[in-house]
Amino acid sequence: MPPKPDRQLAEWIELWQLGELDDAGRDALVARLEADAESRKVFYEAVKFEALLHTEFPDSVIHVPRVSRPWYRQASGALALAASIALVAAVVHLVRKPGSEVIGSAGEIPGEAPFSSAMKIVDASPVARVNVAREIQLDASSMTATPGSLLRPGRLHLLSGEMELTFFSGARVTLKGPCIFQLKSDFRATLIKGQLTADVPQQAIGFTVHTPTGQLRDLGTSFAVNVASNGVSDVHVLEGEVEASSVDGSKVVTLGVNEASRLTGGTLEPIDFTPSGWPSKPTIEWDDELPDGVHWSLDEFEGDKTSDSHGVHPLYLRGESRESTDWTSRACRGVSGSGLNFSGDGEYAESTYRGVSGSRPRTVSLWVSIPPDASAEYPNGILSWGAYTQAKKWQVCWNNGNQGTVGALRVEFGNGHLIGTTDLRDGRFHHIAVVFLGGEHSDVASHVKLYVDGRLETLSGRLSQFIRTDTQSNQAVAVTLGRWLGRWPGKGPFSFRGAIDEVYIFDKALHPAQVAKLAQWNRE
Repeated sequence: MPPKPDRQLAEWIELWQLGELDDAGRDALVARLEADAESRKVFYEAVKFEALLHTEFPDSVIHVPRVSRPWYRQASGALALAASIALVAAVVHLVRKPGSEVIGSAGEIPGEAPFSSAMKIVDASPVARVNVAREIQLDASSMTATPGSLLRPGRLHLLSGEMELTFFSGARVTLKGPCIFQLKSDFRATLIKGQLTADVPQQAIGFTVHTPTGQLRDLGTSFAVNVASNGVSDVHVLEGEVEASSVDGSKVVTLGVNEASRLTGGTLEPIDFTPSGWPSKPTIEWDDELPDGVHWSLDEFEGDKTSDSHGVHPLYLRGESRESTDWTSRACRGVSGSGLNFSGDGEYAESTYRGVSGSRPRTVSLWVSIPPDASAEYPNGILSWGAYTQAKKWQVCWNNGNQGTVGALRVEFGNGHLIGTTDLRDGRFHHIAVVFLGGEHSDVASHVKLYVDGRLETLSGRLSQFIRTDTQSNQAVAVTLGRWLGRWPGKGPFSFRGAIDEVYIFDKALHPAQVAKLAQWNRE
């Protein structure tokens, strides 16, 4: 079983893969890898499936991390083996024939081979969305930003005006020009100059704002920051708490409501709290109302049938023989009312709903309980629809293979996947949500967000693939619960073992606050 990364290691690796790991982080990652064999295994698993030959799949892309010095020249021979061979393995092993998909063990590590000239770098995933732009003027060097646009890691340079952003972690930031702001990741940004106000809900705790003289780590709060032209940074806590630290990490202080501090190089000095004059707190207040969608509560059933909330798309419980199975025998206690328990012996549920098609945005939300002894030997499909051909399926499952953390939330698309880091196999109900931002050229590696219990997941594995879900052909199947959609010669079909409750499918990409509400809404 591949080792499970801790949160710090997973964050370092993801930032390195995005080319956003700073020198201190890179040194810390190298030190960890040199000192710990298990961490080297995690690193190998994370990077070896990053590369993909563009030759066979013209729409696919390759992500090759860039570092300041080649990994094969590091002092540690084991580190060199884990890193340099991993990237070679990614190129050699990820040549796919149309309609094929790698599942199961990694196989042997191949010998060295040259990289193909067909490689290119995958665009970084969007990390925030622009909510509001008030009379803004951007410098020519700034990335463009208009209301509703998605922002990838990069620099915003506001000459004037105010802009409100929502990060996919759920953190919301208002910038006031003149301001230079660098987006780093879903949980991280840098204020180089100017002012901001941050509003950080519970699910985004840990959101961090770096400045030239320190960093501010949220502990569940609202806070304001001013960075002067000389880099001196002032932080004022409006609500909750903030952990402020000097740039070298030697000084750390926790600030509470109505407290403030000045960060100047290696020092932290208390200053008078200023309650006003800051950029306004975000004005868009996300409410509890959800868009219309298909919802199976799994609370009421008759024989082998239950209906969705609109009575339009019934869901039928089936067995391997496709004969009617009594739903009552599979009912279990859910997070709200009853849920549906699958034994892993061939039961599954099929609906009349065809699912969301093509590259249209969508969100899948449900509660799932997976027993601790659930076997990782075979695929473990939770919800799926579409056709098992390249880019044509949409499948939510838990990861059983070697491309990332075993037991973590996994989404498959046919020659593409995305894998989280939280092992779900503990016998408790967890809320999972998969949000696809949509768009004609949207890629699983950049436009899909995974959430567990309302919090955005750090990734442990991904493989690029554009998404073109098939809902119309003769090969396409309707939305199915508890069965893996795919082919494995000589084996299968594979059915899920565990419980499912409160299934939602929306034809829109929900914002982080809506996901967080769903993660709490149905709890009894």
